[in-house]
Amino acid sequence: MIRRPKDFQSIGDVAFNPENKGETSSRKKPSPVASPPLAFQELIAAARRLTIKQRSELLALAQNPRQWAGMVIAATKSITEGPRGWLVASQTGDSVYTVRLDLMPAKCSCADSMARKLKCKHIWAAEMVKGRGCP
Repeated sequence: MIRRPKDFQSIGDVAFNPENKGETSSRKKPSPVASPPLAFQELIAAARRLTIKQRSELLALAQNPRQWAGMVIAATKSITEGPRGWLVASQTGDSVYTVRLDLMPAKCSCADSMARKLKCKHIWAAEMVKGRGCP
C-alpha cells in the first residue's frame, strides 16, 4: 500500500495541497469545466415547470428517437401541404422530403423510410402538423 503525505488529498489524477489554497501539484492540471449552453439551461427550466403527466408523455416520446426528432422538425422547420403530399424540410440540410400521409402505411422519400419501411421523423413531423390543422 502506497501512503501519501498527510498534506495532500487526491481527487482523481490531481493532487491538491490544502496549504496552497487549491493550487495543484505538477502531476496533472485540472481541465476547466464549461457551463452548459444557454438553450440547455432553458430546456431544464422549462422541464421543471411541467406536470408529472406532461413529463411522462415527453419520456414516452423520448423512447422513440424518430418521433422525438419529428416533434423537433414540426416545431422548427417548414412543413407545407403540396399537391403530391406534405413537403417537409430536412432537419440537418437543405433537402425537402415528400411525405404521403394518404397512403397506408404513410410513405416518405427519405432514405431512412425507404430502407426501414417504418415511420421516419419526417412522417412524424407531417402527422403532427396535420393534426394541429395548420401547415
